[in-house]
Amino acid sequence: MQTVKFSLWTSTDEISALIDRFKAERKLTPAAAVKLQVRSARVMVSEDKGRERDKKKIVKKLERFVEAVNDPKIVSDAQIKATLLRDANALIVENGGTPEN
Repeated sequence: MQTVKFSLWTSTDEISALIDRFKAERKLTPAAAVKLQVRSARVMVSEDKGRERDKKKIVKKLERFVEAVNDPKIVSDAQIKATLLRDANALIVENGGTPEN
């Protein structure tokens, strides 16, 4: 038996690309994709400032993104929800926050 280690890396750009892909595959409605992209863009604005003190703002904005993903009117597909939550929670941890379950 062999042990293999791997790392997962994500970013808000990756989340945005996922949203676009899910929309193109018709797994997200255009309206849902817009709502999620708006939330993602707000995170990007804070990230672009590159200041340590903005990490709390980034976490708050990611938490709002998570709230949108958890809204069944926006994301009804369980796999899409799990994928977006996984990435958002990874970014929350990266920025010093505690992910939601």
